[in-house]
Amino acid sequence: MRKLKPDYFFEVSYNLFDRGSDLSRHIHNKSKTLVNLFGSKYFLVGRLDECLSQKEMFFPLAEPDFLAGVFDELKKEGVFAVYGKLKVEGEPGVILLDFGHIYSYLDLIKRELLDFYQIDVFLNNYFDDEIVFGYAASRLLHVFSKFLDDCYVLSQFYNFESSFAALYLNFHKNKNLKTIFTLSKTCTGLYLAKNNLQKKIEIFDKKIKLASDIEKHAANKADLFSVISKSLKKEVKSVLDVSPKLIFSPAYHTANNDTITSFQAREKLHFFLFKYLYPDLVDLREYKFLLISADDIFFSGLNLLVKALKQISAQKVVLFVVGSSKEKYKLAPIFHNRNKIF
Repeated sequence: MRKLKPDYFFEVSYNLFDRGSDLSRHIHNKSKTLVNLFGSKYFLVGRLDECLSQKEMFFPLAEPDFLAGVFDELKKEGVFAVYGKLKVEGEPGVILLDFGHIYSYLDLIKRELLDFYQIDVFLNNYFDDEIVFGYAASRLLHVFSKFLDDCYVLSQFYNFESSFAALYLNFHKNKNLKTIFTLSKTCTGLYLAKNNLQKKIEIFDKKIKLASDIEKHAANKADLFSVISKSLKKEVKSVLDVSPKLIFSPAYHTANNDTITSFQAREKLHFFLFKYLYPDLVDLREYKFLLISADDIFFSGLNLLVKALKQISAQKVVLFVVGSSKEKYKLAPIFHNRNKIF
């Protein structure tokens, strides 16, 4: 009989320490819940080089005994692993990977992508860092599942940057290792939004096309494909032609929310925003109010935003961006009545 709960749970993110991203906040905010569920059998997996600029978020520890053999085996392949705790609520266990030595046989790794998925990345170095990280993460999980072959291991990979790990595991994993590929954004959607484009047929950027193909392969090959937020489901269906089987709600935290301190208030605004207003304009005397969510944005929403602002006849505009960050979409300045709106 299949177990309903895995024995071990790994979450893999290329940008684990990027505190400005919605995805990192999502992972950090739900870590306490997962620690309560899995205890010491829940791990986050990230890059050691990224941690070096965010040392205050991580404190190293001696690895548990059941990881020592796994780390020794990885060293033989040129992957060095460091164990510790992430300084967020719940203090989840973290495995950070140093994979610099893998670059010496990068062509062999790329060859597997071509042989198994017809993904040709030989003619460019667009995604070398992501490929090497994905390979290193897949080796960690593969070796771990071999060392504990009587345990059920679940691994979740976030966004394009971790998609290579899901792809490599697809043809290296054993029967007790299951994979989830999760998107909080798509490369195509982000590209369209940044360049004020509306249709995917307008994409001529070879790098974005290749990234989109890789996302689609990962979505199809993972045991489960999921997205974060209902609005992204529409985007994924449009640009990848794949329907997610599971939709996660963004994990909000009452203590460190950047925009709205009350969890209940944020939820009510989120519901109101998407059910009634988004992305329409609301009149209030001489003011125009525009509300848009940066956490759950659908790429066409930015184009509607641009059009709406250009058509505004009022002298005063109030723009609410819920859950935004300094790393969020960089919109071109829009001028109205000779005033810079943003």
